[in-house]
Amino acid sequence: MSSTAQDLPMPSPTGNLEQTVGLTQVKIEYSRPSAKGRKIFGELVAYDEVWRFGANACTKLTTNTTLNFSGQLVEAGTYSLFATPSEKGMWIIAINKDIEQSGTGSYDTKKNVASIKITPQAINFTETFTLDIANVTFNSASIEMRWENVSISVPFTVETEKIAEQNIADAIKKGEELEKVYYKAAAYLYRSLNDERKAMQLIEQGLAVKETYSLHFLKAQILHDKGDNKEAIASAETAHKLALEADAKGYADYIKSTMDSWK
Repeated sequence: MSSTAQDLPMPSPTGNLEQTVGLTQVKIEYSRPSAKGRKIFGELVAYDEVWRFGANACTKLTTNTTLNFSGQLVEAGTYSLFATPSEKGMWIIAINKDIEQSGTGSYDTKKNVASIKITPQAINFTETFTLDIANVTFNSASIEMRWENVSISVPFTVETEKIAEQNIADAIKKGEELEKVYYKAAAYLYRSLNDERKAMQLIEQGLAVKETYSLHFLKAQILHDKGDNKEAIASAETAHKLALEADAKGYADYIKSTMDSWK
């Protein structure tokens, strides 16, 4: 008996996106139809009618934290994406709770968790339907679409600072390797948020647990950036000594070269 199973290319292959935005993981799974000489918007994809935003099964958006679309909150979970294109007005991008849809036959606006109006932009011709997660910052990004001569950008924000603050509190409460917890928290506060006051507080708390070269050197860097070069060098010298004692020669060399540049 012969088998009829065959591996053949799909006319609308699957695309997968994964992007970290701060501490949020955003994923999009979708199918990618191509124009193939056809007129897309206004013909293949009708204006002012809901469209599945791709082909085949519904396009899926997954997030592990809350996304904020201009005040419309989308909680952690997996959702379907739909679009209603407009020839002259704004597009509507809907985020829907039903992820078992194929096409728009069972699309129900009552299951939308967000409905975002977006002004489309004209672009150079794009053959294949393309989604992207772009404009990524510490606490924001945008879901972007390009197809034919149209692009849209759907911006969202995430609560990176709030999540990080809770993670720090949880790690301190857990109490394991606190000197490392305080170092990572202080480095984040200083390098990402420019909060030298809170960073120094956490460094001192970490040093009270255990004196490490990483904590002392971070303290030295903050002091140097504040213009207190004398104290910065003193802290760096302590860090250098501790790095040598810990047999961390590479780090010790880096500390020394930094001190030399300060001197």
